Amino acid sequence: MSLPNELVFSGRKQDLNTLKMFVTVDLAYSHEIGTSYREFDGDNETETITTACQSVVSISAYGKNAMALMLKLRTLLQSSSCLDAFRAENWGLLSCSDVRNLSTTVAYDYEERGQMDLTITHEHSVIALLFRTQAVDIHPNSQSISINKETKR
Repeated sequence: MSLPNELVFSGRKQDLNTLKMFVTVDLAYSHEIGTSYREFDGDNETETITTACQSVVSISAYGKNAMALMLKLRTLLQSSSCLDAFRAENWGLLSCSDVRNLSTTVAYDYEERGQMDLTITHEHSVIALLFRTQAVDIHPNSQSISINKETKR
């Protein structure tokens, strides 16, 4: 299933009133699964922190045939090609919610709306810079110990 890029965007986008049909995709929430793990790269002085996440993504369709589009999308998300695309991004599709009919009357006109949530697993990684300590001065004979670090990058 292919939709034009100009009709698929975040629901937080402003000024949607000019479009008759469109689809929105938004992250509803995300939570950590287990604990993050860290990988140190001494050559590049970086640490990569990776967190396994479970997230819920909300997909909504607006306009003519919105419900039919969402029903078709729910089925296509379980196709081999779609699951392969998810795997290529290191995502996993855990579940698709029921498709909800949210059709309503807007400004004296009927607008068809359909909505569903996807529960996915994925990894989120952040690379943090670590600075090598070049020298440390410790003065144990004073009342308190002072440590002076000199860092270079």
